[in-house]
Amino acid sequence: MNISLVRQHSTDFCVLGVFIVDGLTLYSMELPLLYEGQSNVRCKTCIPANTYLVKNMFSEKHGRLMPHVMSVPDRDDIEIHAASRPRDILGCIAVAGDIYNAHPESADDVVVNESQLAFSKFQSDFESALANNETVVLTITEELSVSA
Repeated sequence: MNISLVRQHSTDFCVLGVFIVDGLTLYSMELPLLYEGQSNVRCKTCIPANTYLVKNMFSEKHGRLMPHVMSVPDRDDIEIHAASRPRDILGCIAVAGDIYNAHPESADDVVVNESQLAFSKFQSDFESALANNETVVLTITEELSVSA
């Protein structure tokens, strides 16, 4: 299974993008690219654009098996899960059905909708791929527009 995350819009609060899984198009929300001028800061920024394996591992936060992005430099416990606002993620990737506000003026203005439904669709495809012994690969790319 191939997952493509294309980062499209970056703000000081988050990065919004498109999350494509075998023809299913969803949306993504991550923490910002930089925190105090630095990238790849634990619990403060998104992970570096790259290609990663995704495995199903136990999540302490969620108390169940969750998709984990593996081998992120200097990071661990990077999950793909449902979330509606940047404060709901700590360096992870949230999936959503749509983006309510793509041009926020504050972190509270950022909202993605239908995240539980989108995650459920993704998780079903993810678990089917694993049941078929498929390798799951996430490729993150950037085609960014940037605003303050």
